[in-house]
Amino acid sequence: MRIFLGYGRADARDLAARMAADLSQRGHTVWMDTSEMRAGRACEEQIEAAILSSDLFVALLSPHAVRGLDRSG
Repeated sequence: MRIFLGYGRADARDLAARMAADLSQRGHTVWMDTSEMRAGRACEEQIEAAILSSDLFVALLSPHAVRGLDRSG
């Protein structure tokens, strides 16, 4: 299975790396920006292509990842 792993770098990088390693050991292909982004192409294009080609999107919702969201609600 192709898995896109989204996370906030500021506080979830280590958790995301461990999760990616565990998923890879189980035979999945994991897309993470730190290992898959390539110079010469716009970041947004690479991320969109990765999401569209994935079977599953996993979002790690850490405080950094949800910063700026209205929490009053």
